[in-house]
Amino acid sequence: MVRYAAAAHANNPEKTARARGEYLRTHFKNMREVAAALTGLKLTKAYTYIENVKDHKQVIPFRRFSGGVGRASQAKEFGATQGRWPEKSLKFILRLLKNAESNADAKNLELDDLSIKNIVVQQAPKTRRRTYRAHGRINPYQGHPCHVEIILAASDEEVERNGDKDAVAKPVVAPNRRVLARRRIEAGRARLLASNYAAPTRSVPLLLSRRLQRDTTLPAQPGGIPPPLKGIRVVDLTRVLAGPTATMLLADLGADVIKIEEVKRGDDTRSWSPPSAPVLDLQPSNAAHLPAESAYFLAANRNKRSVTVNFKDPRGLEIVHDLVRKADVLVENFIAGKLASMGLGWEDCKKINERLIYASITGYGQTGPYRQAAGYDVVIEGEAGLMHMYASSIVPSVAIDSVHDSTGEPDGPPCKVGVAVTDISTGLYAHGAIMAGLLSRQQTGKGMWIDCNLFETQASLCYFISGHTDNGSRHGTSHPSIVPYQVFPCKDGFIMIGAGNEKQFALLADKVLGKPELATDIKFSTNGQRVKNRAELVQIITNALMQENRDHWLKKFQGLGVPHGPINNIAQTFDHPQAKARGVVVEVEHPRAGNIKMVAPPVHYNGKRMPVTRPPPYLSQHTEEVLSQDLGYSAERIAELRAQNII
Repeated sequence: MVRYAAAAHANNPEKTARARGEYLRTHFKNMREVAAALTGLKLTKAYTYIENVKDHKQVIPFRRFSGGVGRASQAKEFGATQGRWPEKSLKFILRLLKNAESNADAKNLELDDLSIKNIVVQQAPKTRRRTYRAHGRINPYQGHPCHVEIILAASDEEVERNGDKDAVAKPVVAPNRRVLARRRIEAGRARLLASNYAAPTRSVPLLLSRRLQRDTTLPAQPGGIPPPLKGIRVVDLTRVLAGPTATMLLADLGADVIKIEEVKRGDDTRSWSPPSAPVLDLQPSNAAHLPAESAYFLAANRNKRSVTVNFKDPRGLEIVHDLVRKADVLVENFIAGKLASMGLGWEDCKKINERLIYASITGYGQTGPYRQAAGYDVVIEGEAGLMHMYASSIVPSVAIDSVHDSTGEPDGPPCKVGVAVTDISTGLYAHGAIMAGLLSRQQTGKGMWIDCNLFETQASLCYFISGHTDNGSRHGTSHPSIVPYQVFPCKDGFIMIGAGNEKQFALLADKVLGKPELATDIKFSTNGQRVKNRAELVQIITNALMQENRDHWLKKFQGLGVPHGPINNIAQTFDHPQAKARGVVVEVEHPRAGNIKMVAPPVHYNGKRMPVTRPPPYLSQHTEEVLSQDLGYSAERIAELRAQNII
């Protein structure tokens, strides 16, 4: 434990963010020179500078060079000085910068306006140094540990530094364990009383604690925690629905998802319309790119950034490699082996970034006789057994507009489900697998290759059917083992009823249908008898319900505890009182389509929903931003790439 002898302070602490740490395996002088080189830079430029030094494109200038490894001059652009590439010091500073950035984000500071106001580097108290290397186990710079503090603030914010810049951090006598325990308890009580914010501790998984160390002055975040995947970068090479669903879920949790799209054309779903959102004030120069924003694309691509790259060209491939080098996750849904033939397979990317989580989503998986067959939701629904259980049928005539149903009646032909359930389910599986991969990486330090596919996902959804019957029987909307448990027609619509036990059936018979004798009839008194006499009981209930409108029966059910509900259309679903109370539909301002309505992320954290921070991007919206700010490309290089149709 140390007290910083030359700590800095800001005139307005709420406008600054700090991060502190001690590093016992680096040379004090290396760290000091890195701090001198970075102080005063904008945060975005500092990241670019660090990456360039790590790639040996630039150097850290050393004003007091006293020999040692790397003595040759490497800094011609800095005049007469010399330079080094202090990799360990850079990695440690980069980690502290990420922590300080997280603190700034928690204070709602504008990240693009942040500058590195000060980096305090102090020598730790020196102890007796070993005179030998302990057979390589002790770092030769072990005798020069240091403590570092970084302060970020807006460009116009004043930060002053106290004391001597070369002062040595003074040791503070640590209190005994009882005092520490009492302080922790009191601090915990204070946090609980003040807000629902809880700072990460050593018990928090490393995925969070290393990226989100915080100073104790942080205000409460909406929902009590920062986005769980803040700081995780995802390269998204997916199209259509399964892959975009997985990456959208990661983006909802705070990951920076960079969607790589084909130049001028983009994701296939951009052209899938109607329905579509009309484009407002579209510039004539962009009219050839995208006449309207497809509702299909908008639904599966919120919170992402769009970059167009022709990575079939070596220059475009280099761009994607640069992104992979800085990424935590790559998700792709090309046919098995396709990306490997282009230099973007798992083995290629692993050489660039050994910590990369590489997720492949295909139709049938990376092995087997169908490995190179394209996968389509509707095809897999049939091939993996789902359509066998679903069918199209004609419902007995009732006073409603639509008489078609997709409920798997025994005498109907196969029919697809109303939504692309196989695609969406595969995206959910892939999202969970990627999260597990990130946690595994914290333990092993290594990335992994994840193989997800539509066929096995759909087969897994049939696990309950496959567990008790050879082929799976069609039961329409009814339950194979419980009666009554299905959709029933009313005079003007449909209602779902599920009486799962004898008490519920007795209430249904007496309080709703007005037929208490059904509960005591030997043919219906137990669930086993009701299943055996299913057809007769269903006809009795149907005849009764067809005498009144749906709302009449819904009122009868109120307060009974018998499972029931109306069969709503999509408009009625989003107009539902519960949907309104929970904010299921959100309005987002799209830069081209104006105000659009979207279904919000469904999971809540500490009582709050993760927000839609970015509208779905228009094609190539963030290309220049990513290339310049994230990769450090010059304006001239970007212009050249655009002129050659690489981006």
